Amino acid sequence: MPTFLLLRHGECPPLGMVLACRPDDEAAWQIRFFFISREWKGSGHGTRLLRALRVTLSGVPLQTRLPLACQSAVDSLETAGFTRQYVDALEVASFEAPAKWDE
Repeated sequence: MPTFLLLRHGECPPLGMVLACRPDDEAAWQIRFFFISREWKGSGHGTRLLRALRVTLSGVPLQTRLPLACQSAVDSLETAGFTRQYVDALEVASFEAPAKWDE
């Protein structure tokens, strides 16, 4: 079942969102999509959103892939505790966050 989180301040429109799914009970959660609204980029909200996802899905690893050209997203992932696993020939990087989250 997919998990969908919104990041917002009070009753304001969402600042960002993330969609994660898990193909089966034995697999890691996969982040399929995440974004922060243009006006809020560079404010640390991407990191906050990803950390909230890690807390919500505690106990399982998280994985995602994205082009290295998406520098803001890469920075948010790395600041939220994801590690870069490898980069393919098309400059698409794989990231993983460990199952245990200690903040």
